[in-house]
Amino acid sequence: MSFFAFSVSGPAETGSNTVSQHEALSFAEAVGSKHYSTVSSGEDSSDSEDETSEKGKSMVQKLQWKNLQEAMEWMQDESKEKCFDFSRKEVRPNKNPATSRSNWTKRLIYICSRGSTGGGNRRYTRKHSWVRKKPLYECGCKCRLRLTVYLDSDTVDGIYHPDHSHALGNSNIRFMRIPEVTRREIELLLRSGMEPDKVLQKVRGNVYREENIEYLKSSTAIRAEFATRADVRRIQRSIKEETIRLAPTDGASVLEWARQLRDDGHFVFLKTSAEGAPLGSGLDSKSFVLIIQTKYQQELWKQRAASYAGIDATHNTTHYQNMSLFTVLVRDRWGHGFPACWMISSNATEDTISFLLSQLRSHFPETVPEYFMSDKDDAQLNSLKKHYPKSTIFLCWWHVLHNWYQRFNTLAFPEVWKKLKAWIRITDYTEFMDMWAKIKAEAPKSLSQYLETNWMNDIKPWSAVY
Repeated sequence: MSFFAFSVSGPAETGSNTVSQHEALSFAEAVGSKHYSTVSSGEDSSDSEDETSEKGKSMVQKLQWKNLQEAMEWMQDESKEKCFDFSRKEVRPNKNPATSRSNWTKRLIYICSRGSTGGGNRRYTRKHSWVRKKPLYECGCKCRLRLTVYLDSDTVDGIYHPDHSHALGNSNIRFMRIPEVTRREIELLLRSGMEPDKVLQKVRGNVYREENIEYLKSSTAIRAEFATRADVRRIQRSIKEETIRLAPTDGASVLEWARQLRDDGHFVFLKTSAEGAPLGSGLDSKSFVLIIQTKYQQELWKQRAASYAGIDATHNTTHYQNMSLFTVLVRDRWGHGFPACWMISSNATEDTISFLLSQLRSHFPETVPEYFMSDKDDAQLNSLKKHYPKSTIFLCWWHVLHNWYQRFNTLAFPEVWKKLKAWIRITDYTEFMDMWAKIKAEAPKSLSQYLETNWMNDIKPWSAVY
């Protein structure tokens, strides 16, 4: 049988392709709908190529509405009655209207929202035998509705497979979409300044509080009861995007942001990949570089950077390949790190980092940090030595230990790893060298050689002795 072929139980078993009036009326009474009528005569033969059902297992309904609006209203009633959602899978145009027996223009294919819309690896083999206790949203439900729209008539025909492969009613409400009225309520509460957790409590109707114990006696559930923090956060993000995303495309939005920030008096340097590099900058002509330092950050740099500053790069902060976010940090009056400048760039070369530091140095020539912290990255270290030669450079302990951690099997040598973590914090030089001797005796040879070659030649940037 073709994928799109279908069979009809009941009358179909005797050779008929229609659904009896009694069956159709019983179904109409079950869903409580008044919008559709049954079709007593067969459609064009091409119908058999568009729907499928398992013979003897699925009840297929042929339906008809006066227009598309009535069909949509029927779908809403059906969804509300049975507590599930329709999802539109595709719009199928009539590619060969001349060969069709009926003058239809398009077919709208809807499935249960817990059905499969295609995609994914169908040959995937499970690697575990355990069964997930929490049911999955997508369960391959076979419920399906096809609406046929005609060129010369408002009438809409439907082929409906009402059987679901999951429970309906209250048990399925948590898998339904949040109603539009609930979405609007969440949005209004968030815009009023209410905290997300408070919004969640209010939207749920405080159903989990003692004062609402009478509500538990109700046998009818509502979708808002199952709202989650993720639902509220999702709407909160969409609200923030109104002020964050200033144009439909990322490129145009970045340009608009740069313009607005400059107009407000903030420092912005922007070089797009289509622009040439400034003369003498050393930047790659094809690189993207965006440097931002707000007025507050400029003042913070002048006041707090004289004692300490740090620089670090974070990769994969956007969905664009090879983009890096560089953050220059200072300590606020409470000793907490605070970003004093940002740079997003398409590469992390020494020339790019050097350009960032040159901008800081040229705008604030009198501000020279006594200490500058970095990770063990040659591009960063060389750039710091070039523009801040009087600053003492320290290496971040977290990055140092992370580097060592990746060089050997810590599970096979737990005592060595324990000694390394203590070694970096030793303040006495004699004790420091004694611990180094113990580490060399116990550590694998490859690790000892690596530490000897790459770290022991200059211990001042990372050892607590200094």
